[in-house]
Amino acid sequence: MLSENSTCALCQPLHGNTRRGRPRTNYMLYIHKLTGHDTGELLELAQDRDVWRELVVEWSDLQPHD
Repeated sequence: MLSENSTCALCQPLHGNTRRGRPRTNYMLYIHKLTGHDTGELLELAQDRDVWRELVVEWSDLQPHD
């Protein structure tokens, strides 16, 4: 079972003003675009440390290097 502290990286604040123009890409949309998995799938994958580590290495190889 996930503790409250383990899900803080997945929180999205529901307060504040909206900005004009194109919406900024938020963290979860970026991760979804990068991996193709939704939040529920990512939470399940993250439960197995070895699987998660392999996926992070795989996804980091897909990122353009500066």
